[in-house]
Amino acid sequence: MANESVNLFLRRDLRFTVDESARAATMTAMTLRNWLKRGVAAVSQKDIRLGRWLLDANDVLAIRIMAELQQQCGTDPMQSSGIGKRCAQEWYQHHVMLGDDRLVCLIALNDGSPIFWFGPLPRQIPAAVAERMGDREHAKKEILSGAHLRIPVHTLAVDVQERLSNVLAEQGE
Repeated sequence: MANESVNLFLRRDLRFTVDESARAATMTAMTLRNWLKRGVAAVSQKDIRLGRWLLDANDVLAIRIMAELQQQCGTDPMQSSGIGKRCAQEWYQHHVMLGDDRLVCLIALNDGSPIFWFGPLPRQIPAAVAERMGDREHAKKEILSGAHLRIPVHTLAVDVQERLSNVLAEQGE
């Protein structure tokens, strides 16, 4: 079993190959390579010295969220790239740095505006969530009416952590 006490999201020095990253993101390596070549996946730069892509855990989480949006909603990867990156950044900021591990991202379906919610998500989305959306009235209306998508960032991050830990265990690290 992998050592789960190591937080891979803090380890920017640990890099994973495209094949390893694709497995952790629950997608094919061919699809991930396609996204990387097209510049769709908002991730680290290609390692010039080695001439190949090496991704950290935060990159893999962003890609996992993109894959989830594509699998569940048929979202175009170009559209979901920014959401994936932003979710991974919010996860890093609030979980890794502040210790809050209950992140959910709500996306207004028609508007595509993401809003982040920390803590348990109640059955009825409170007006407080909509207030965070400022002047994005259309998105606010969709969130309050239920026309939104919930991305369980915490759940996906835990899964990515576990899958990448297993990769490390297989390598004997």
